[in-house]
Amino acid sequence: DTPPPAPAAVNPSDHDPVLMLFLTDGDCSYSDREPTRHAIHAAAGLPIFWSFVGLEHDSDLLRQLAEEADAEFVHLFDGVRISDDDLYRQLITPKLINWIKAQQGR
Repeated sequence: DTPPPAPAAVNPSDHDPVLMLFLTDGDCSYSDREPTRHAIHAAAGLPIFWSFVGLEHDSDLLRQLAEEADAEFVHLFDGVRISDDDLYRQLITPKLINWIKAQQGR
């Protein structure tokens, strides 16, 4: 299978910053890995902060994508059985806060 084409070129300054939560409770199938990786890399340069979230699953693919995209990987051990405070504590990381501050100056 051939990966889908990259999106048309866009001007990052024309777009508002976005926090993108990529949630999964399991690994992608091997046939989905490259298209997933391609989609993440095609968005490089856009004002998107990726937070890859493993719900009760520690995903090697999500960890790799987080490293490749200078993003965040969050492993929620308790998945959906987590308090709002604990969820926010794990999702609102120093890396995200620094990204938000950088976006305010653009």
